[in-house]
Amino acid sequence: MFVIYLYWLFSIIVVVTAFNAAGLSAGLSAFGTSILSFFAGGGLKGSLYGTRGQKVVGAMAALVFMSIAHWLGAGFSVHIFGIDLTGTEWGWIGFVICLLLTPKRMAFMSNAT
Repeated sequence: MFVIYLYWLFSIIVVVTAFNAAGLSAGLSAFGTSILSFFAGGGLKGSLYGTRGQKVVGAMAALVFMSIAHWLGAGFSVHIFGIDLTGTEWGWIGFVICLLLTPKRMAFMSNAT
């Protein structure tokens, strides 16, 4: 869970930096890529706990979200700790982090009261 918070902290920094350095378009691309990757990874993990139909729909939604995030990722780049990443790579990192590290209680909320 801590790694997810770090991803979001760095994503906020990336969005603000992209906006300041390259303008509104780059900032919106960074924001969209980060948020869509987060929802795709967490949503796919949540769908894996559901029925067969939920698994199929979750996988399709994750594919659509990541396709859009992949496209938006072309609008910015990331430079963190001396490492250069494309926006697309940043999105895929967020997807993997959220897919692997989202706790079950957060990924599957339909039983929450």
